[in-house]
Amino acid sequence: MTVEEYLGLTPQQQAAAQAEAEPEYDDPLEREIAVERQARLALEQRIAQREADDQLRSAVTGLQQQYGLNDDQIRAVVGQTMQMGLGIEMLPMVYQAMAFQAQRSAQQESTAQQQETETQRQAAAAQAAAVVSNGTGVNGGSPTPANPSYSSYRDAIAAAYDEVEARRR
Repeated sequence: MTVEEYLGLTPQQQAAAQAEAEPEYDDPLEREIAVERQARLALEQRIAQREADDQLRSAVTGLQQQYGLNDDQIRAVVGQTMQMGLGIEMLPMVYQAMAFQAQRSAQQESTAQQQETETQRQAAAAQAAAVVSNGTGVNGGSPTPANPSYSSYRDAIAAAYDEVEARRR
């Protein structure tokens, strides 16, 4: 695709743009030399463009074979490489950097998610410990001291009996 095609110029507009750029010659031989020079330069440009396209195609094929990339990933790598102003020989390095960055982002996200889960787990454990230390039973009975101290088994049994009697009332 040429710049004119990219810019959306019609063939008539392209011809008009080229006609404006052509100087006038007094000698017909000078005109022929200039036309031939332009044709040669255009040919050289097409050959250079074809070689560049072949190199890019070869580099893209190499990336696909080496890393198993899909078309979207290839476009992203080529776009990033062009944006950075690097040559096509840098495509593998750019892909590796992009893959490393994606892996690192995924790892950071996973770590953050694990930390969030652990924070929630600790909060739930603290809440459960608060309920248990409160002494509220399954039936929502009266709270008992968290760590009652009795001087004998008889005192402990008597306290338990008193608590059961208090719940019945």
